[in-house]
Amino acid sequence: MARLECVVVGIPQPKVLWLKNNRPLKSTDQCRVLSEGNVHVLEFPQTKKDDTGLYTARAMNVNGSTISSAELLVGNGKALIV
Repeated sequence: MARLECVVVGIPQPKVLWLKNNRPLKSTDQCRVLSEGNVHVLEFPQTKKDDTGLYTARAMNVNGSTISSAELLVGNGKALIV
């Protein structure tokens, strides 16, 4: 399992878009996009080598946008976030 999360605060409340290698992600059986108040989560119940990549959370509202990125490396049944 792997879990990426970010805290997003702003007025008005920003919308968060998750990306993998600069392509938008949606909730699937392989990854779940969750929102818990100001905490936005991308969760992988079971990681696979195909999940390896650069993941970005992009927060946007009328006042602007910001991003935060992390690289997920999956190999030999283990996940590493850098």
